[in-house]
Amino acid sequence: MKQSIFILILLLLTFSCKNAPQKTEDKDLEVVKKLYENYLEGEIKKCELNGKTYYVGSLNAPDAGSEIFDAKGQKAGVCYYNTNQVDPLCGQLDDGGNCEVVYRMGQNIWGKEAVDKYGLGN
Repeated sequence: MKQSIFILILLLLTFSCKNAPQKTEDKDLEVVKKLYENYLEGEIKKCELNGKTYYVGSLNAPDAGSEIFDAKGQKAGVCYYNTNQVDPLCGQLDDGGNCEVVYRMGQNIWGKEAVDKYGLGN
């Protein structure tokens, strides 16, 4: 009887852990890994604005602009100032977005130090 209860508890724990919601950091890592493929030579920022998460990817090139992605990694806007293709979200993130650099390559045009919060370069 004790063994049956133990097995039942073990099964319940296994099932509940499998179906537990994914941690926010795990979701971040999934999206950042996807963006890293395109922004290996650049920078990726994670921003929070009005309760939503956005990612901003910028290439390490003059006048390259940047692109904005939603929490799922889908393109949500572009910030191409040199061609006047600037979505309103660009200014909103610049003015009120709480942004953190999660990846930046070393020896970049911004003159800032390398960042690799998730160890993508390893």
